[in-house]
Amino acid sequence: MPDYLGLTRKEYVECWQEVKEYFQDDEAEALRRPMRDALRRFLGEVLQLDLASQLYARRYERTPKRKGYRNGSYYRSLVTTFGLIPRLEVPRPRRGGIKTRLFRRYRRCWRAVEEFIRATFIAGASTRETGQIVEQLLGRRLSASAVSELTRLLDEEVRRFHARPLADDWRLLVLDGVWVKVGGYRLRTKVLLVVYG
Repeated sequence: MPDYLGLTRKEYVECWQEVKEYFQDDEAEALRRPMRDALRRFLGEVLQLDLASQLYARRYERTPKRKGYRNGSYYRSLVTTFGLIPRLEVPRPRRGGIKTRLFRRYRRCWRAVEEFIRATFIAGASTRETGQIVEQLLGRRLSASAVSELTRLLDEEVRRFHARPLADDWRLLVLDGVWVKVGGYRLRTKVLLVVYG
């Protein structure tokens, strides 16, 4: 009879399953970590170049065209398509803010990530499910309220679509009614008018 180190067979299998999952996750992380570090260094260089072009002078350079001075840096996290980049060093000028193409002001996600979140929400996932999907893919969990904030732009687009002007030069106009079940306090059926032009 095999020795399970004082554990039942079930506890022993569960313990080894946890160890196996830990090392599998560690292998994937071992590949991702150097990529994220390289991306952090690259983005840091891009930010330094953006600030140099904004100030018309590189670090420690004295030129007559200089438009301002550096004022240290701060750290922020950024969610990219490669995952979470923690502690990205962002240089700052003394007056105003840095003008960069990497991210918009007060945003913590790249546009591609925001579009992915909106597409996931449109596909039918709830705000919580969307946050869980983003966590699985990018390593950063977004709260349901953050997903709602990102999808709020969709409400504006729908409002604009509904308020757009319609042309009156239709050759054929088809009107039809579709019965749909409406939930609430009591389940009822209501007719929905559908118009095709």
